[in-house]
Amino acid sequence: HIGDNKIMIYSDTTFLIDSRHKKIFYIKKNNIKHYLFLNNQSIVYVNFLENNNYTITGSNANFSNFINQYYRLYKPTIDSLLLRPYFSDQFEINLYNLLTEKIMNFYNNHEFFNTFDDDCHTYFNHLLKYEYLNSLASYLMNQKKDTSQIMPFYTDFDIKLLDRDLFESHISDTSHYDLDVFQNYIFNSIILFALDDYQYVTQKNNNFNNFNRYIFGFIGAKIPQKLWIGFFYNYIFKYAKFFDQNTIKYLENFLKNNAFDSNTIDQVLDYYYANPEEKIIFKQEDVFTSSVDFYMENQDGDYVSLGDFQGKVLYIDIWASWCGPCRKQFPHAEKLKKQFSKRELKKIKFIYISIDNDYVKWQESLEKLDLNGYHFISPANHNDGAGNYFQVSSIPRYIIINKEGVVIDQNAKRPSNENLFNELLQLIK
Repeated sequence: HIGDNKIMIYSDTTFLIDSRHKKIFYIKKNNIKHYLFLNNQSIVYVNFLENNNYTITGSNANFSNFINQYYRLYKPTIDSLLLRPYFSDQFEINLYNLLTEKIMNFYNNHEFFNTFDDDCHTYFNHLLKYEYLNSLASYLMNQKKDTSQIMPFYTDFDIKLLDRDLFESHISDTSHYDLDVFQNYIFNSIILFALDDYQYVTQKNNNFNNFNRYIFGFIGAKIPQKLWIGFFYNYIFKYAKFFDQNTIKYLENFLKNNAFDSNTIDQVLDYYYANPEEKIIFKQEDVFTSSVDFYMENQDGDYVSLGDFQGKVLYIDIWASWCGPCRKQFPHAEKLKKQFSKRELKKIKFIYISIDNDYVKWQESLEKLDLNGYHFISPANHNDGAGNYFQVSSIPRYIIINKEGVVIDQNAKRPSNENLFNELLQLIK
């Protein structure tokens, strides 16, 4: 996987990759990513064996193996901090201790540590720096007091967690432009600093679209053009459903006035024009509908949508394999299902969405738990995942969608609550 481009491999093969501007690449097999660290002139051999085992040999093979261990063992732990109800100082302390103590201890005492060259050591230290900053920025973006808010109000978060001077130096760090945590950190930080400067405090449609004009000007004045297109792709994907026509026209003119060619502009705006049914008309109370897709896969690795279940009542359980309280609710969920008749069960679907980043642990958990229902995965490290879409700040989280596809309860009762059965029964009837 090279940036937004993919090379599909169907048999033994050899190919060349330009690694001048990027160092980390991955090969994805059976939904599992295998990371490679490549310098210019690297020669690397990857051999896939049975049962998802693999070997990496050649240039910096030990560091590639270490990076894979790091992503498997510690990346889910970093991401899971965002789902816990910490105050900002608690969050920062726990994050800092995790990175500087547990992870650095793992790194410094790794069996291959002495085989890493200077480039490897520098890269990993920078990776952890951006893991830290990305987690802080993601935490602040989650500080919405009301789940129906489009953006957090500037009064919801403590912008001092991010250092503006450091941010301005980081946006010039071209060596990490293709690193996912760097991109997420920059994307969220641009929005947060703009929200703080604008003093955004309302979710009314006109004010949100006024804020859009402000953030476009903020980017034009303070952000290098190399980062613009990546930012606008993500921004439109996440927020275009809330744009009015004037905002999209303003963005189009903004890009034209900054010498972007028509083909690039069309690609940036394509998601807005290609999905007219996803636009949201603002009312006094906003609702989310399942027609707006988020990233989700089934157990076969196919992309799926909740829209496939329209016409049924959905009781959605957002969980993760590492979440103890989630597991404690599963026996109650099985008892709940047994209270419905066979006819009633045809009208309600129990949906389990895991936010695990580790596909293997998710699959292993499903085999052990033997849960009835529909099982999907929407990793927490996806910007367009279920966690972001439903503004999940802690798990387990339960959501109810009615037969029309409208989310009617974003924080529904747990299966252990005795009143839940009657609520669901009324929706079915």
